[in-house]
This record gives sequence, C-alpha cells and structure tokens, in this order.
Amino acid sequence: MAGPDDLRALALHEAALLLVMTEAAPDEAAAAQMVEAVITSGKAFAAFAAVVAAQGGDVRTLEDPSLLPHALIIETVTAPEDGYIADLDPLIIGRAAMRLGAGRERKEDIIDPAVGLVLRAKPGDHVTQGASLCDIHARTAAAAARVRDDILRAYRYQQSPVTVPPLIKEVIGMRTSP
Repeated sequence: MAGPDDLRALALHEAALLLVMTEAAPDEAAAAQMVEAVITSGKAFAAFAAVVAAQGGDVRTLEDPSLLPHALIIETVTAPEDGYIADLDPLIIGRAAMRLGAGRERKEDIIDPAVGLVLRAKPGDHVTQGASLCDIHARTAAAAARVRDDILRAYRYQQSPVTVPPLIKEVIGMRTSP
C-alpha cells in the first residue's frame, strides 16, 4: 500500500480494529498481521477493484490514474514565512475544497471529481518561505484564486519544533467482550 505513512498507519489501524470488533481476530496485533498479509498478497486490491466494478466504476483507473478527470488549473500555495507548521485548520481546508466543487454544501450540489486540494505540509513539518504548502486543483484560475487566501489562513506557524499529537487519540466505544 503506497501513500503517506500516516494514512497507511490509520488505514491499517482501522482495518485491524474492524477485524477485532467482528471477532475475526483475537486481538489488534493478530489483526494487524492479517491486514498486512491481505495487502501484501494483493487480495485487498482485488477486493477493492471488485467493489469499484460493482459500483459501475472504471477499474482501469486503479492502475492508471491518468484516466481520472483532472483539473485544468493546478496552483501551488507556498509558505509566506519560515517556521514549523503548528496547526492546520481542517474546517477551513474542508470549506475551501467544497468551494472548489470537491464537496457539497447542499445535497443537490454536484461533486466535481477533478478538483480539490493536495496538502504538501502538515503540522510538525518545518518549512522555509516559498516551500509548497498545498496544490489547488481547480477548473479555473478564478476558482483557485477564491480559495488561495483561505488556505494560507488555515496554516499557523511557530519558530520552535512542534509536538505532533498522536494520530489516534483514543478509540471510543469499542467493546472488548460480548
């Protein structure tokens, strides 16, 4: 499974937790081994491809992402200063993505699969002025411009290193016995 380490850790944790909750594994350690084995063998990918196909998706895009819709405009937002990323406001980021068309404000809104945000810097990272913070994928330059200041406002900096909180703070409501 490729991708950012924190996303991989979260996906493995959640899959292992589901195996424990459904009693398919005796504990989280055994479940994590099961998840790793399914990913390594390719069975997880095959199952995901079957889900995509069952929902009418084009499974070719799983191997060739260039077949997916893509934005006409990609603008990089850069850090205005040196420092450590102390915080990144998820609500501001989510609303910016929604305003691009990557989400819905109302249920009748149409989601545009070609637009969105790619975050390049996250809390704890040290950046220098001009470093890439985020890529805006938009249909028009005007749409990118409308969210640029919001993205800059979502980042907060400090000069000293940041203690990054754990990826998973706690698991709420998990039953450990029937």
